Amino acid sequence: VMSITFIGVLPAAGRVGLLLFCVVYTFSAIGMYFFGGNITRDPNNPMSYVLEGTDFADNFYWANNFNDLLSGINVCFNLLVINNWNEMESGIIAISNKYSRYFFFFFFVCGVILVNNLVVAIVVDFFFNELEEVDTEKNDVEKEARGGVKKLSRGGTNLLFDGGKLPEGKKHHQYVASTRGLTGLQQKNVMSKFFV
Repeated sequence: VMSITFIGVLPAAGRVGLLLFCVVYTFSAIGMYFFGGNITRDPNNPMSYVLEGTDFADNFYWANNFNDLLSGINVCFNLLVINNWNEMESGIIAISNKYSRYFFFFFFVCGVILVNNLVVAIVVDFFFNELEEVDTEKNDVEKEARGGVKKLSRGGTNLLFDGGKLPEGKKHHQYVASTRGLTGLQQKNVMSKFFV
């Protein structure tokens, strides 16, 4: 089930990864606009002295800045995985003002809370759908052993069953029931009515 989940979730993960990249790219561009060029170690730049004594400078986070797009993406990725974000925030606040905290707050809401939880929800949902399909197949095997359903196709859309359970006159034939076009839950409900 785990390997099927991993392979099956890849197409959805690609779409969510693209959404995540768009969020990171957008916030990186916003960070470049507001904070770009302000974090520097150039002794001729008065902003370099503002950072002295901050957690940002003490931890040597000089490369984590919004001076260019790739550095901004690096900062946003560090913020996304909640990696020492408060030290990075201290450097940005030192070179700007206390209202720059809203940048970090909005990125936390958009990137960490919304998109990361979307990733977790997709994986968990796909896992439970696969688990339900495995349970359905197990139940169908048990029913086959009792003589009802003879064969269930892999996708769960076709059933080949013996006519022995049908009314008189149609008992000696095999029939195919199809549930194509129905969702997994609808398929389960339809088949449970026929083969309980």
